Amino acid sequence: MSPVAIWLYAVLLVGSAIATDVPFVFDETSADVASYTSAQLEQARTSSPELAGVPSISSPSDSEILAFPVTGGGSTPEGATDKKVGELKESLSARVEPDNSVVRHEAVVLAAKYPGDRTIDQISSIYSYLKNGADSKKGWSYVADTRGIDNFMYANETLEIGKDAGCVGAGDCDDFAILMSALIESIGGTTRIILARNNTTGGHAYTEVYLGNLDAQNNQVEGIINWLKEKFDTVRIYTHIDTDTKNVWLNLDWGPDEKGNTHPGGPFYQGDKHIVLSIRDTFVKTPLKLPEKSNKPPKLIRLTSDKPSPQDAGTIITWTAEAKDADKDPVLYHFFLNDDPVTKWAKENRWIWNTTKDDLGENKIEIQVRDGKHAGPDNGDASNVTKFTIATLPPKSQEQSNQPPSLISFTSDRPSPQDAGASITWTAEAKDPENDQVLYRLLLNSKPQGVWTSHNTWTWDVAETEVGDNQIEVWVRDGKHSGKEGFDDRKSLSFVITASDQKAAIGQTDSIDPSKWTENGNALFKAGSYEDALKCYEKAIQHSPLYADAWYGKANALCTQGKYEECIACLDKCINIDPTNLAALNNKGAALFELGRYDEALACYDQSIKEDPSFATPWSNKAEVLLKLGKYSEALDCSDRSLSIDSSNAFAWMMKGKAKAALGKNIEALECFDKAIELDQQNAEALNSKAIVLEKLNRIAEANTAYAKAKELGYEA
Repeated sequence: MSPVAIWLYAVLLVGSAIATDVPFVFDETSADVASYTSAQLEQARTSSPELAGVPSISSPSDSEILAFPVTGGGSTPEGATDKKVGELKESLSARVEPDNSVVRHEAVVLAAKYPGDRTIDQISSIYSYLKNGADSKKGWSYVADTRGIDNFMYANETLEIGKDAGCVGAGDCDDFAILMSALIESIGGTTRIILARNNTTGGHAYTEVYLGNLDAQNNQVEGIINWLKEKFDTVRIYTHIDTDTKNVWLNLDWGPDEKGNTHPGGPFYQGDKHIVLSIRDTFVKTPLKLPEKSNKPPKLIRLTSDKPSPQDAGTIITWTAEAKDADKDPVLYHFFLNDDPVTKWAKENRWIWNTTKDDLGENKIEIQVRDGKHAGPDNGDASNVTKFTIATLPPKSQEQSNQPPSLISFTSDRPSPQDAGASITWTAEAKDPENDQVLYRLLLNSKPQGVWTSHNTWTWDVAETEVGDNQIEVWVRDGKHSGKEGFDDRKSLSFVITASDQKAAIGQTDSIDPSKWTENGNALFKAGSYEDALKCYEKAIQHSPLYADAWYGKANALCTQGKYEECIACLDKCINIDPTNLAALNNKGAALFELGRYDEALACYDQSIKEDPSFATPWSNKAEVLLKLGKYSEALDCSDRSLSIDSSNAFAWMMKGKAKAALGKNIEALECFDKAIELDQQNAEALNSKAIVLEKLNRIAEANTAYAKAKELGYEA
């Protein structure tokens, strides 16, 4: 049905009034409309092509007279009936009747789909119902007035006619406007009816709803506009704005937009006069609000275990649940084993299952999640169930009960570094619990040096080609555990070989290249000759005070000697010369940590992370500071971030273990410490931390073994 075929009457304004209401289009060019002046609002109207032919609104006084055609509509009436504005407003207000029980019932049913206090989605629900209908009920059915008579129907009468006709309502545009106003007023909204005259097509009437005042604190006008744009996939929303008061009214006419769609805020009816008739204007205007957020329950994404089914009794299995909450509410997890709860409702999304012979057979693992806003206090919003089989432990054979040998020590008869041409003897010592024969094999830079042998010494005649950092490794086995080429235990050490003239470079005075001195220092530093390395770095700085790498090397050498203040001063020099050296910034944080200046250390780590979030080391170092400050959950997050970047970071695994232990998650802490020790077998601190947790778990024998191993590696409490 074309809107130009919908008539009310031709309207002739006998009196005059000053127009302050201007049509305004909220589109992609409008922003921060609340700051517009009256002149800017008027300019927006006159410059908008979408508002061509749409006049400002006139607000006649109640005593002024409007002349109406008696032919039922059209632009050339044969006769007219005069009526005062006040009488017309009174007549329309009486027919709006928002307190009528039939009207109220219909309005509440439509609004109840979107609970809230005068929200825009409630208005949209009413608009859509009147225009399009619902279910088997058709939308508005247009029927013209009696010839020569303007039939302003009561809202409840229109609803009753629609009920008999199988539609939402029937009548012409004024009846549509009255019913629209009645339903909105019935749920607390504020409306007004606009009478429009077009010299070509005749008269028309439509309703507007009050959105709010742009100058009012916490008004939601522009938020509502954006909601409408998104809801109805449009770039333009048509309103009227009072240039004096900044009151905003939303057009609820039924004209289609440029895509042919009808929705609240659609285009205006064009004409030479638009006259406003306020409905129930003795009451305070009430603004609309954005829809109340509809909170959704969390969804379970998956429930997984770190080991496949089946597993033997005694196996430790970690279960992890993953859930997602659309509203980002905190999610609580609850694990069940064979219908019995094994955890309380908690934020922790993991459960460690220490299986026993009581778990033999098929088991049911269940996870429930909730956000506390939907299900009752003891129920979940979503759940997932999976099956897992625990098998019988096979009997141990005699061979399986045999224990493998372990390495006690691995040493050289000369310290690192040594010059090329030196002869160095390596000695390994291993112990086998059953006194089985132990076989040894040496490797130089991952290359085997001979076959498996019972001899535990090896002489390395160093060649010139081996100048630099070398890895010396020993393997041991008793032939009853690993494969033919495998090993039961291993140790690896670094050893630096220098060129025959390299040490002499420490005292030479003819070289002025700072990079050569710095390279020399780096080689000596790796070899553990920190004093000699320091001399090389200082020589480099003497020749080039702005050589950043030399300041960096000197700082590291000073740090090994516990000279943290001097170390920090050198790192500051390095950073001033080369602000991109994030390793220097990280090391400064480490030195500040040793001095107990934790806030300053955190600032260094945070700056390093800000510059490069993919740099793993400052994340784990930050975790160490947070542990000192008692911020265990934050420390856990930082260690996880470090490990997500570099899962081979033994220090990060140790920090994660300490955080888990501090949070009372001792089994998980053990797993972290074991991983740290696996990656760094000389990590005495990780061993000692593991011992502490084992002691808490009353696993005293294991704890004592770990304490002894840590002490052997040089750990001092």
